[in-house]
Amino acid sequence: MDEIIIPFDINSLNAVVKRQANDFCYGKLTVVTMFLSGRDAENREAAIKRLKSKLREYINKSDKVTFISEVLIYLGDLKDNEEISIDLDATQLVQDMQHALVRELEKMDIGIDKNAFSNQEILGLNKKINKIIDKLEEISGGQEVIFERIEELKNDYEDLMKSYGLGKKPFLQRFAGIVASYTGEKGADTVFDHLKPLIKEVLENAPRMIENL
Repeated sequence: MDEIIIPFDINSLNAVVKRQANDFCYGKLTVVTMFLSGRDAENREAAIKRLKSKLREYINKSDKVTFISEVLIYLGDLKDNEEISIDLDATQLVQDMQHALVRELEKMDIGIDKNAFSNQEILGLNKKINKIIDKLEEISGGQEVIFERIEELKNDYEDLMKSYGLGKKPFLQRFAGIVASYTGEKGADTVFDHLKPLIKEVLENAPRMIENL
């Protein structure tokens, strides 16, 4: 059978899921929705069913994790909303949704850390990791470094940015693991010499636990 090759950026699929998750959050999980749906058990149950129904649209594990991560980030921010925090019913609905999503992660054998990133921390980390990706682009255009897996390394860092919703520890473990996974490969040390200052930027405010990963 002839092989058909269709060139496209696999990481653009992750961007699609993120956009869909945000569309769902800002369309179906608004402050007003939390107030109205939190008023009685039937409405709370219906709201959670809508969330689970949306999640079932994603068959791929990576897409599910991306969707859950984005929604957990949104719900964490929503729970801190001043209007939500003073309404017990709305707060409980947000907590019920968080509980449902964490249980879905457990079904996929994915743990979650209770120590969550704030939106400000996520924005800061995105900037720093994008600097790493830009540096890899720059390195790949040069002739001084021989490392065949630069594109794969870029993909690893791009994929990392969809795991914020799982908490700080899983994120930091994955970040540290990227470096370890390429240790000893030809040309890898030279590449990471270029990246060391940028990697330190990401880890400068990391918990002490990262030292032992």
